[in-house]
Amino acid sequence: MKALLKRKKKECFRSFASSLNFRSNPSHVWNSCKIFKNKWVNTKPGGISNNAHTPANIEKALNKLCPPWSLTDPASTPTIADEIQFFNERFSFQEFNTALASKRESSASGMDGIGFDTIKSLSMKYKLLLLDIYNEMLSQASFPDSWRDVFMIFIGKPSGPGLRPISLTSCFCKLFETLVRNRLQWYAEVHHWLPRSQHGFRKGLSCSDNLTNLLLKTEEAFLTGREVFAAFLDVEGAFDNVNIDILIDKLASLGCSLNTILFIKFITHERFIHTEIDGLKRRSCRGVPQGSVLSPLLYAIYVASVTEGLPACVHVSQFADDLAIFTVSGDSGCSITTLEHSISTLDQNLGWAWSQDRPLKNKNFHPFQ
Repeated sequence: MKALLKRKKKECFRSFASSLNFRSNPSHVWNSCKIFKNKWVNTKPGGISNNAHTPANIEKALNKLCPPWSLTDPASTPTIADEIQFFNERFSFQEFNTALASKRESSASGMDGIGFDTIKSLSMKYKLLLLDIYNEMLSQASFPDSWRDVFMIFIGKPSGPGLRPISLTSCFCKLFETLVRNRLQWYAEVHHWLPRSQHGFRKGLSCSDNLTNLLLKTEEAFLTGREVFAAFLDVEGAFDNVNIDILIDKLASLGCSLNTILFIKFITHERFIHTEIDGLKRRSCRGVPQGSVLSPLLYAIYVASVTEGLPACVHVSQFADDLAIFTVSGDSGCSITTLEHSISTLDQNLGWAWSQDRPLKNKNFHPFQ
């Protein structure tokens, strides 16, 4: 009997291990492993990741990402007046190692099931070979079609019933994106492509800087007997509503190299989305994917000029798609009027970038007295 139970247990474990894939719920996997160790725990049946959201809500979120129309023109090629050759240089092995070292081995893999733990375990010979392949891709502006396949999961937003889409792409693609992102980020910081008010996803800056800036201005106003009036704004569907053609034109006007722009266009203008609710593949030509390595930087560059035209007395703090504008004054009526005009200016600037009338979703006024 003991030998029979041992054999059955081994067969069950092999069957369980062969059923695992990148969609398997980690909690289910570990709880099942504890059962095989004779620990009595409760575990949910099935290996598919538990998603508390109803298929109807997911379908609604997918319809926003995959409308029947397209905002982009896949055939268009931007005209670059003064191309920066720095972006055309071959990636060095040091850049490759820096990009790979920044990746966690526990990061989720894409549709191919290959994670960063596998890539990091490659020998020196194959890492150099992979680097050569990446450099050839960049020089030829030719990239694997499988990098457009995205497995998408949805997580609930902390406030409200909406769902936030998270894209799981190939780790090979994410590594190449990181190489491109690191160069683009360095050049953007050195040449001041990004405004000083933007603190989101930048080295050495965080949300604490925004809070500190507002706190110092408020304390300074109180010491001089003045008031601070602030408006906190949120851009509706920020990443999902980026117009790729406008983004590409902006990168071209900044002098970004053609091959780099073609890669950015490759991963943004058309994606094929897979989900766990059905076996269908949906085509998306809208926005920059949330969860992508390049998306935060591309968004920051995209909205770098949205604060143009604001009065000099209005201070701005940005963290990705969240904005706060505030003014210090002794006249409350004048301050409120100034903020209202500033919000209208932001609405117009963002409306041009988003090709919609009212991109600002939440507008909250707060007086500090």
